[in-house]
Parts: sequence; C-alpha cells; structure tokens
Amino acid sequence: MMDRKRETIRELTNSVISMLDSYEEQVRRGERTREDAMRAAAARIAKMRYGPENKDYFWINDMRPYMVVHPYRPDLNGKDISHYKDPNGKRLFVEFVRVVQAYGSGYVDYMWQWKDDPARIVPKISYVRGFKPWGWIVGTGIYVQDVQAEIGRIRRMLVNAYLGVLAVMAALSSVVIRNSLVIENRRARAERKLRDSTKLYSTLVENVNDMVFLLDARGNAVFANSYACSHYGMEQDKIQGIPLCFFFCGISMDQVDRAVDTVRRTRIEFSLDCQCEDTFYLLSIVPLVDNAGIIEGMICLARDITQRKIEQLRIEEMRRRYQTLFETAGDGILVLKDDRFVDCNKRALELFRCAKQDLIANAPYGFSPEQQPDGSDSKIKATEKIQAALAGEPQFFEWTHRSADGALFDAEVSLIKFTDEGQDYLQAIVRDITGRKQARVALEQSEIQLRALSRQLIRAQEDERKRLSRELHDELGQKLAGLKLEIATLKRKPEMLDRFLDNADELLGSVNADLRRIYNALRPVTIDKLGLPRSLEALVKTRFEDSHFTVETDIDETLKDLIPEDMAMSIYRICQEIFTNAIKHSDAHRITVTLKKHDNAIILETADDGKGFDPGGKRESAGFGLLGMKERARQHGGDLRLESSPGNGVRICAWFPLPSRLTEVS
Repeated sequence: MMDRKRETIRELTNSVISMLDSYEEQVRRGERTREDAMRAAAARIAKMRYGPENKDYFWINDMRPYMVVHPYRPDLNGKDISHYKDPNGKRLFVEFVRVVQAYGSGYVDYMWQWKDDPARIVPKISYVRGFKPWGWIVGTGIYVQDVQAEIGRIRRMLVNAYLGVLAVMAALSSVVIRNSLVIENRRARAERKLRDSTKLYSTLVENVNDMVFLLDARGNAVFANSYACSHYGMEQDKIQGIPLCFFFCGISMDQVDRAVDTVRRTRIEFSLDCQCEDTFYLLSIVPLVDNAGIIEGMICLARDITQRKIEQLRIEEMRRRYQTLFETAGDGILVLKDDRFVDCNKRALELFRCAKQDLIANAPYGFSPEQQPDGSDSKIKATEKIQAALAGEPQFFEWTHRSADGALFDAEVSLIKFTDEGQDYLQAIVRDITGRKQARVALEQSEIQLRALSRQLIRAQEDERKRLSRELHDELGQKLAGLKLEIATLKRKPEMLDRFLDNADELLGSVNADLRRIYNALRPVTIDKLGLPRSLEALVKTRFEDSHFTVETDIDETLKDLIPEDMAMSIYRICQEIFTNAIKHSDAHRITVTLKKHDNAIILETADDGKGFDPGGKRESAGFGLLGMKERARQHGGDLRLESSPGNGVRICAWFPLPSRLTEVS
C-alpha cells in the first residue's frame, strides 16, 4: 500500500511538470513572457487539491532554496528556507535541493504539519522533481499516519466482517444448509449473468475507438479503457486517481476542470470542444447519480475530432471566400427560393436602388414593367423562366427591370439552380447592359451618319467638280477663245499689234486672277506662305468685306510656326464652313473669332448673335456640315462642340491637341 501511495504522488508530480512544460512551450512560441507564465503556473498549482478530503496539495521552491508558493504556509512564500528544520533537526528543503541536484527527482521523509493544521506535526514522505527551465522544485507528499490509519481501518473492517460473518453463519447455518442447493443455483445463474454483462460491457468499452474514463465523484479517474491507456502510454493502475483535467494540456485543462465541476454541481450531462496541442477533442461527461440524487461518479467519453475540425474550418473558409466574392462581385447577385428573393449582394441593391429589406421577400416581376419590350407579360414570362430553371435547365436572357425609383434599365440575366441543405434555390446574376445597348444604338446612329456624310461628301465633290468645270469653261474658256480671236485678227491685220498686245495682256491678267482664285479655293496658298493666323485674318476680310457683319477677331499671331500643316488646313476649312453657314443662315450682325493656345491644345472658338436653332431638330444640310467639322477635329485627336438655341445665336468651340514634340519645343 505504501509503494502504491508513493507511485501515486510521483505520477501526480509528473503531471504538474507536464503542465509546466506546456507553459514553457507557450513562452518559446512567444505567446507570453516567462514571468507571466511562471506567475500563472504558480497560481494554478497553489489551487490544486486532491485526496479523500481534497486537502492534499503541491508546493514549489527553487534551488536556492526560496519558497515560491506553499498553499498552507503562505508565510514562507518568497523567503529563504535553507535553514528551515523539522522537529528532528532535518533541513528538509536543503535535502529537496540535494536530491534534485543528484538524481533529478526522488523521495524524502521528514516531519511536517498535518495538512492545514500547523499545530499537528506528523511524519511525511514527499516526492520532489526539478523543472530545469525555471529552476523550480515541485513536490507533494503522503502522511505516514494516513497509510497506517487506512491499514488499521482495513484490519478493523476485516475483523468486524469476520466476526459478523461467523455470527451470521452460526445463526443461519441451518437455513444455509437447507437452502444451499437453491442458493447455489441462484448464485450460478447470477455469476453467469454477471460474467455475460461484464463481458458485454468490456467488449463495448474496449472496442470503441474513443477514450472512455470512469471517474469518481470528485472527477478523478478510477478506470480508463485500452484506447485511452494506449493513447497516453500508461498502465491501468497508474491512471487511477489522476484528475481528468491532467489528461489534457494548456487552456484545455481549465476548460475540462470547469466542465467536471459543472457536472458535479448540476448533475446534468455536459459536452465541450477542447484542444490539446494539434489535436481537437469532443468531450461528453455524464453523471452517475444514485436513487437519492447523490452523484457517485461520472463517465467521460473523449473523441478525437481533429479531422472533422479541419474539415469544418475548411468549409468555413470556403464560405468566407464565397461571401467575399458574393459581396464584391461587379454584377448583381440575387438568391431566390421558389419565386421570392431571399438574399442579394451590394451591387444588386445599387441596381434596384433600394434597401435590402425592401428587396427581400419580393417577387422578381415586382421590379419589372408590366410588359417587356417584346410585348410579353413580365409576370408570366418571369414565372416560365423560374420554373424552367428549377427543372434543371439554366436560363440566359435579356430583361428590362424597373428600379425602386421607377427608372428602367436593361440587363443580361442568368438563372441557375443550386441545392443547399436539401433545399432548392436559384441564383440570379444580373448584369446592367443599358450602357452597352446605348453604345450599340449610338454606333448604329454613327454608322448611319457616316454613310450620310460619305454620300454628302461624294455629292460635294461632284458639285465642286461641276463648279470648277463651269468656271474653267465659262470664264477661262471664253477668255482663251477671245485671245485666240485676237491672234487670228492680228494675222490678218499686223498693223493692230499694239492693240492686240494690250488686249492680250488684259486677258492673261484676268485668266491669271481666275486661276489664282480657283487654286486658292482648292488649297489656300496663304497658309504655306503666311501661316494659319494671317490666313484666317485674310479669310475673314474676304468673306465679310461686303457684308453687314461686324467681325471681332482674337487670333494669336505666335501660333504661326506651332500648328502642323495638316491641322492648320483642318482649322481653316472649319472656319470656311462656319462663315458660310453664318452668312447663309444665321441672320446675325456680329461674329467673334478666337484662336489661341491653352495648355497643350489649340482652341478655335466662334460665336454669333443670330437667330440660332435647335441642335436636336432636323436640319440636314447643317447636320452634315457639323458632322464634317467634327470629323476634321477628330482626325487630329480633338473634338468640336456646338451650343445653340432659338434666338440665342450659335457658339462653336473646337480643340486640337498639339503633338508632344511641338509642346516641348514651345
């Protein structure tokens, strides 16, 4: 019995050392400082109790020796105990240090107070073990009188039992003899039932792949199945008497200890998840209560759920990623159950311009006009699409929606069925294509305008050819024919040479002026000779010289060498078109022309005080002229804007970005 007690305190001390290892591991991982770990461990060990009266304890001293913590002698905490002696003169704490230094651990016998009674000094045997990382010595002990008293109780119990048995046997010997056969039969049957029950229970407990502990009423182990013994590498008899929390580590020890205390107080089954290093456990602690409601013990089932925990964490991570994708998607995503919305992302709320509570539980056709652009009924068509998708046929279609503020927008919609926890849902992805459709319409309109502009350009080219042909025939042809007649007359009458020369000189001068006017109309040579600013001044003077217009110009002469030749020609042609339209259609009296450089662009701006017009109205000739001017500006990477309204004149602004090379030079 003494050997068994000594083995018990050794195993209990080793369990405390394992707990200190877990705190030191936290220090190595950087989760806490060593001082914090030492304080927490000392406080925890000071509260540990075990034994029949729950008064047996652990203490800690260091190698000096100084007392670190003693639950029943707090007066020694932090003090030098190297001179402390028991009544026999033994310096017990110095002996603890000697044993640990020599052997690492060992047993020491001495005289000490009886548990928490300082007035009673009795023999005691303690087991001490050193913890090198912190320089601590951890110990706990047994009282020799406890063992002797227990032996005495057993002796008295055996004697009393023996005497009782003798008395009963003497009194009932005749009854036993008479009923021996009946009793023997019953005993045999009972033994068979007991063996069968024991075998069944043993088979069940020993073959389960979980750790099974049978605990006493205080939560100390009295039995563990083979799986638990194998898991911890301990024999069955060494497991007995160890508190359940000592089979775990770290913060799990506190969790398990609190769970045992909860079951002991409430007498209700308790379950918890806990972690020991890299292993996760699911613990179920069931109380064993007698008929009077007093707890006699507990059964603990510990199941390794590490793989399930890893899978659960993986699923949670996948759900988190899906939720992130769901909320940050550029398209509206809605989830439907039957024909009602049950969830949506932020983009869907932006599309429908409403709060989430206004969207949830509504039907999809509740956010649509009564009819779609093709004339179909929105509710009927939406129901058909939903039913087809629920039948397993994905749906992809265009749909016109109405947002909460009444605005319409077009969208591409996909409906796909998915199943979650046995329930069928539809995922609707809504992509706003209003801008794309508008761009498509604008592109079609641009193609129409481009074709019309091409026709107008061809017509203008033909008209120009006709005009040039007519001028060449009517003016130059007639003048050259007149010159030919003068030459014929000179051949007949040589004496008219002087008059012929005069007439010929006048005709050739007129022909030269006509040719200069024609090729200036085809390409103004003044741009090459004088530059764009002076060419525009000359164009203004020529076009408005005999008109009622008052023209104000603000043309920067320094732009002469800055504007490229092809850009200068485009600006000149735009001005020609503007002046022609102003003279023909504006009924204006005043026009301003501005040409200047702003940042890295050339700005041409004109404005008149004429009758103006509605830019959205139908003015085919003006429309083609405007398209032509815009096209000339866009050829150089610029643009042209026109502002007008009836009675407010016309303002045109065109800008032309300069090449970077020219900008750097300027």
